[in-house]
Amino acid sequence: MKDFIFDLDGTIIKNGQPLSGEMLLALENISSHHNIVFASARPVRDMLPLLPESLHHHVMIGCNGSMAWKSGECLFSQNFSGHELSGLLELLVQQQVPYLLDGNWNYSVSAKSHPFHDYIRSLTPCETHQQSVVDEGVTKILVLDNNFQETASRFLLEQGSHSIIYHHRNEDIFDITPASNNKYAALQKLGIAVDNAWVFGNDNNDFTMLKHAGYSVFLGAPVLFEHADHYCDIDELPCFIDSLSAKQQSLAVN
Repeated sequence: MKDFIFDLDGTIIKNGQPLSGEMLLALENISSHHNIVFASARPVRDMLPLLPESLHHHVMIGCNGSMAWKSGECLFSQNFSGHELSGLLELLVQQQVPYLLDGNWNYSVSAKSHPFHDYIRSLTPCETHQQSVVDEGVTKILVLDNNFQETASRFLLEQGSHSIIYHHRNEDIFDITPASNNKYAALQKLGIAVDNAWVFGNDNNDFTMLKHAGYSVFLGAPVLFEHADHYCDIDELPCFIDSLSAKQQSLAVN
């Protein structure tokens, strides 16, 4: 039995819409003989509406590795320190940059509005006041203006911070996550042997786990990530997963 680790957006989720029926069948087929792990930049709260309930019991890593849940139970979460968070929030407000704060479950949005706020509200009713999320602990800051990325990077450097910035490919937004957090580190914390797993991803927040994978599948062109074992696009992926499932079952029988 192997672990199959899937990023969501741009890998198995297309244009922020719920999982397609074709992709669901492929995942259910592979999950009948193997373990599935979902690993996303989204918090688990926003992963669940994109996946059918039949998949909700699997391990889910959210906020680029800042949290992990399984069957509705939080396995761990990691938050910003109070000092670092207050400095980042002060800078965002001063620069009038729209953002979203993710807590362990709830979220809050900036006073400066952005269309993405309405998208998140369409997924979940878990919006609350910013201070409530700060008190709960912030697992990720989603910054909704990529023009602010250089300023954020300079600020973190000046503060001696090891927090990580992840740009969303083909989007004008980026994440800031607490120090040393990434999907690969979260998988290690959960005791999942990535070097014996099949890993599927499409963005720079997937690169570390893809590099350490037993077999890596990149959704995109080789020029974007040169170290994958296989390349395909999202429309080809269900058939590829089905072929893997058949191959793995054949090996198990033999």
